[in-house]
Amino acid sequence: MIRIILLCFLMNISLPGLQAQLRENFDDHDLAYNPSWVGDTSNWSITPECKLRSNVQVSNAIFYMSTTNGLVDSAQWDFHVSINFNPSSLNYIDVFLVSSDSALAAVGTKGYFVRIGNTEDDICLYRKDSGSSTRLIDGLNGILNSSASDISIRVVHKNSGIWELWRKLSNGTGYLYREGSVFDTAYHQSDYFGLLIKQSTSGFFNKHLFDDISVTPFIPDSSAPSLLSLIVTGDSTLDVQFSEQLATDSISVTRNYYVDQGIGEPLSARLDSINPALIHLVFATAFPLRTSLHISLSGIADLNGNDLVPVTASFARYAPASYDLVIDEIMADPVPSVGLPDAEWIEIRNRSGMAVNLDGWRIRSNDQLSGPLPERTLLPDSFIVITSTGSLPLFSRFPNCVSVTSFPYLTNDGNIIELISSSGLTIHSVHYEMGWYRNAVKQEGGWSLEMIDINTPCGGEMNWIACIDPSGGTPGRINSNDGINPDRSPPLLIAGIGLDSLNIMLNFSEALDSSSAAATDHYRIGNANVSILSADPLPPLFDKVLLTTSGMQPHMSYELYATGIRDCAGLTIPQQIFVGRKESPDSMAIVINEILFDPQTGGYDYVELWNHSASFFDLSDLYLAHRNEWGNITDVVRLAESERPFSPGQLIVITEDSNSVKRDYTVMNPNMLIQVGSLPSFPDDTGHIILLNAYGSIIDEVAYSDNWHFPLITNPQGVALERISPELSSNDPGNWHSASTDAGYGTPTAKNSQYRPVIISSDQIRVEPQVISPDNDGSNDFTCIYYSLDGPGNMLNITVFDMSGRPVRYLEQGAIAGREGMFRWDGLDAKGDEVLAGLYVILTEVINESGKISRIKKTVSVFYGK
Repeated sequence: MIRIILLCFLMNISLPGLQAQLRENFDDHDLAYNPSWVGDTSNWSITPECKLRSNVQVSNAIFYMSTTNGLVDSAQWDFHVSINFNPSSLNYIDVFLVSSDSALAAVGTKGYFVRIGNTEDDICLYRKDSGSSTRLIDGLNGILNSSASDISIRVVHKNSGIWELWRKLSNGTGYLYREGSVFDTAYHQSDYFGLLIKQSTSGFFNKHLFDDISVTPFIPDSSAPSLLSLIVTGDSTLDVQFSEQLATDSISVTRNYYVDQGIGEPLSARLDSINPALIHLVFATAFPLRTSLHISLSGIADLNGNDLVPVTASFARYAPASYDLVIDEIMADPVPSVGLPDAEWIEIRNRSGMAVNLDGWRIRSNDQLSGPLPERTLLPDSFIVITSTGSLPLFSRFPNCVSVTSFPYLTNDGNIIELISSSGLTIHSVHYEMGWYRNAVKQEGGWSLEMIDINTPCGGEMNWIACIDPSGGTPGRINSNDGINPDRSPPLLIAGIGLDSLNIMLNFSEALDSSSAAATDHYRIGNANVSILSADPLPPLFDKVLLTTSGMQPHMSYELYATGIRDCAGLTIPQQIFVGRKESPDSMAIVINEILFDPQTGGYDYVELWNHSASFFDLSDLYLAHRNEWGNITDVVRLAESERPFSPGQLIVITEDSNSVKRDYTVMNPNMLIQVGSLPSFPDDTGHIILLNAYGSIIDEVAYSDNWHFPLITNPQGVALERISPELSSNDPGNWHSASTDAGYGTPTAKNSQYRPVIISSDQIRVEPQVISPDNDGSNDFTCIYYSLDGPGNMLNITVFDMSGRPVRYLEQGAIAGREGMFRWDGLDAKGDEVLAGLYVILTEVINESGKISRIKKTVSVFYGK
């Protein structure tokens, strides 16, 4: 009982300085108690975020409330104010620090107040006398000239009678901005602290917020200023940011600053015109790039005479270079979520070994450029996650996440993402595709793509894989697949094409080291008086180089040598290709060479094209299409969005999914797989495939049918049709055959398994080969019956007989023949069954325009087995 009475007694003792203090953060949502506010309290409300908000829905209103406060001399006032409007002479806030009356608007009230706003959009200190007000400190004009302002304010009254007015902007460090100081001793007594608002129209209703109010005894500053940051702003300029405002006489003394490695003292030291804790240093010698330097600071004091403790800090002049920072994780399809926020994001990792300020850096994707990244220093080997402004709250539990305005949309497949420095340099880019997941389930959504080895930033598909972390991704931390995955393949020069008489576009298999790719002595054109004037690696992927030459002639092929050109892993290999000025292809200069129109389940169509000419073409000038049921050309698809060479003799394959083609077939040259967003419709039974040039003229057209397949193939799904000869008709069923079994039923990017050259012979009829094994293994599956006649207007009858003279197959009856051509026999009889092994006679009747008949017999042996 004695202890309880003693405790109650102590709780009611008035301790000096305690009752006079005021602290209010509105956490209790109560204006009537601790502290007790009086006046127009019904005109105020407390938000769920524990902030005091004005709540008057009346125009041309003045309202206020106040609470007791007895501190005046040697006192400090702190409060936070947010206004969601631009103030004016009819819309402002008066914060009464000292008031003789709870009725703040009364004429006879005396004291001091801070006015936030007015015609000059500033923050000022006033003294109020009975019936009048006097401005004591005139703050900086225009600081509130915005649609919203978020400010912390501090007022100090020292025993000496000096008043100081300070402000701190939102998210700022320390009260760096002193609006001014003044000597005034008019009032030494106070009864109240309060808030008064003047508002004019409905545009200002409910737009005043207050928080973190405190009135405490003033404690003189005895803390020395501290160094906050060093920022290199130019070749020889450095900004030094301190924690508080500095004494002017200590700032301009150049001996107070010293940089090692021969840099020495600055030529000048100047205080920033706005930030009173920021010093601009200018040196005579440029800082070496990407070199750690040390600055020693001493002899610098704050306004209260506290000297900086001598300090040495490091800095470096940094200029962004390719692959310093890399995009190492991508969440392009967050739905359905397996544990991460339903939002798109990318992760950036710093592999430069230096601290990098990301202020002004941007992201680009799908031709959408994001807003700038905020000022954020990314330390060596650390991460930052970037998402949209609206999605940022979803990442509150993840470390080091920021947002950008206009975060670009990330398509699920076939997208290019670029990381761009503040100077506009592409630092890293990734052209990711769905197949990079290597997992059919994870590519459907909810899982991120992770880079395996950040030291192989140009590794492409081989250096990316689906995340294996159970949450679906690793934002802000080491990738779940992080490991060593070196690049062992040098960059290959795929093709080149002369865009005009001066410029050549080169295509490489992967991203290049820009410095080596830009060296003109790494390129040479042989056997011609043509020199290389410049070489420009092209962003964003840096897998293309634009060469400028002294001039090329039309219809000529030039041998180009490339040596010393490295990828970003430093690998290189000497290479040689032929280049020439691009032309517009005429009919049959390019042929449709192989067709997959009925792919395996889960697979995709493809069309193979063969540049069967001596000319150079540009894929961006070529289009695929088909004919609809009325015979009209529709669904025109461009083969490339930018210049891509198509060299003489090259085979390229057009598909919607290059990874499915690589999965289902042996692809001899993956660099010749061209993925497009969509192909025209190619039905599984019959259809048209049309190749057009830039003028809409037909280069080649095939009206295919599934009946063209080898009859013994019972299920043609997944079996490609191969052209036998590029010289012969595109719409002759005899010029097409199913891809061989041994070739895996398709030869995309490689010579057709059923290819046969046209045999030039003096014989009217020639049969080649003379021994066949019709098992579709790609080796002598059929024989070709070539004809070479004196002129047009001939008609052919071709019949196959067995050695007993019985007709086995009527191959052609009344076929109209040109000068040259070919028919084939696949070793099947008239019923579509395999003939027996043995010797067969092919009788060809040639009937000329006069009706004269020539009969020519050739023999063919049929056998089965290996």
